[in-house]
Amino acid sequence: MKKENITLYSFNPEEFKLELLSEVQALLIKTLKQKGPEDQPVYITRKEAAKLLNVSLVTIHEWSKRKILSPKKIGTRIRFKLTDIQEILEN
Repeated sequence: MKKENITLYSFNPEEFKLELLSEVQALLIKTLKQKGPEDQPVYITRKEAAKLLNVSLVTIHEWSKRKILSPKKIGTRIRFKLTDIQEILEN
């Protein structure tokens, strides 16, 4: 089977591919700028929280019970908002 090059509006296949990728990338960047990373909170695990706060997992559990930390249950897993951990570090 012989391959043929097809020209679309004076684009060869490689130029078309690059143009298409460029447009898709521009749309992705535009979409990400509109949504913004600040819209979505970042959640971390108990181990990550313990490491950031330089405490044990037992301490993380106790702080959760005492409402010092506010754990969030996502499915069957416990997560903590990174902003909450950063607040504790600042105080």
